[in-house]
Amino acid sequence: MDTCFKSRLTPFMGICLVGLFVATCSGVLVRRASVRSLIGYAPIVVKGQVTAVSDAPGVASPFPGFGEAVQVEVQKATIKLEYKLKGELQNGEILVFFLKENLTYSFTSLEVGNTYLLFLSKCEAGFRFHDPQNGALPVLKGKPEKIEGDPFEMARVELERSLGTQERTLIRLALPGLASIGDARSLEKIKPYTSSPDEAIRIRAVAAALALGEWQYAEQLVRFVDAHYRPETHGFHYTGDVGMHEIPWHGYLRAVTNEAAAPLFLKLLKQSKSPDLRSLLAASLTSMHSPDVLPFLIEMLRDKNEDIAYSAYASIMEIRGQARSSSDKFGREKGRIIQEIEHWAASQAPR
Repeated sequence: MDTCFKSRLTPFMGICLVGLFVATCSGVLVRRASVRSLIGYAPIVVKGQVTAVSDAPGVASPFPGFGEAVQVEVQKATIKLEYKLKGELQNGEILVFFLKENLTYSFTSLEVGNTYLLFLSKCEAGFRFHDPQNGALPVLKGKPEKIEGDPFEMARVELERSLGTQERTLIRLALPGLASIGDARSLEKIKPYTSSPDEAIRIRAVAAALALGEWQYAEQLVRFVDAHYRPETHGFHYTGDVGMHEIPWHGYLRAVTNEAAAPLFLKLLKQSKSPDLRSLLAASLTSMHSPDVLPFLIEMLRDKNEDIAYSAYASIMEIRGQARSSSDKFGREKGRIIQEIEHWAASQAPR
């Protein structure tokens, strides 16, 4: 029996399996960790091709911390290494242990013949995925012509190579990966996909361009998301394999602080049907903290959503360098407060 996985819970269970369970206990839904975070916290990152996959000896074990016993099975894969991006590892072949996907949990799976970036930890019998739900990312086979720099730079080169293929899965996964790495040099390769006829690829490219500083793409993203808002359920409903839950688009919108984006964001805020989207756009506007944004913040003071109106008021008072009133007082004296702010703003205008 491989010592990565033993038949019972701790102290009888192997250390590797405990690590996998702890990493998974954050929730039942699939978590999509970013490529940047995976490179950051995995001790070992390599590129390799899967030459064999088989079930590993051992018994399924329940997840600790859950009310119901969820059975999982362990598999092992033989990986022929191409090169390492991070960690101490010799070239050759390694054994990687991972959890088999079942009806309750989604784990990363490996397929024979495919090539991956693998995010690993050591265990007694070989290696295991450092994060069982995000253990490997498919990439194009073969070494890039130039391999140098830190692991993030090497990963960027690999993911940009994936964009040059005709393989939809590689392109679909590479776009959010490049967004998370955060290198604006990737924009040249990303932008052509912002007009792709493939909806899932197009919106990933739009989100990636926004994440890399092209705030103008916020309009395309917001209009896409807003078109899928359903008031009757207060949620977003997408068709096909768009997979918006895999893209941290909320954070991309929230991170826009360029005051040049203020007119666009205010327009989108006024037009959006979704309270969640409107709050995100308002949060971005109120984080700009620039006198140039004042006219847009003042306009937001009269928003029908009291939280948005108050966030605009709080931002204005921060720009003024003054303490703000409580939200209750703002609600009671909103008319007077807005009038006073408008008078103050007029006095600041150049004569």
